Amino acid sequence: MQVRRTSGTAEINSLLRAGPDDEALTVHIEHLGRTTVVAIAGEIDLVTAAGLDETLQAELEVRPAVLVLDLTGVDFFTSVGLTAVALAQRGAEERGVALRVVADSRRVLRPLQITGMDRTLALYPSRAAALGDA
Repeated sequence: MQVRRTSGTAEINSLLRAGPDDEALTVHIEHLGRTTVVAIAGEIDLVTAAGLDETLQAELEVRPAVLVLDLTGVDFFTSVGLTAVALAQRGAEERGVALRVVADSRRVLRPLQITGMDRTLALYPSRAAALGDA
């Protein structure tokens, strides 16, 4: 993964490509005081999940008061995506970090509902709503 930081913001782009010109997964990290926003775009699958998990755990190590995981840009969400979210939730709880998950599409919300994770996660329909409580 490549990391580029500018004025409190980092962009991490996976070196693994879905096609010759396509990024499989893009991660944008923004630090807003004691809140960290991790925005994901692309596919969360077997190829990209490990890098996403590493990124989330690294951000949790910093122990922000709030970690907002924005999944509104996710195009493909498999069981390994659920695992990455579950590991982030566990890591957040262990470190006393409030995890807020932003999801607005059926492709992300439905797996969370089927597994019951929607009842244990703090889910928000937009980044603004998740940041509104921060």
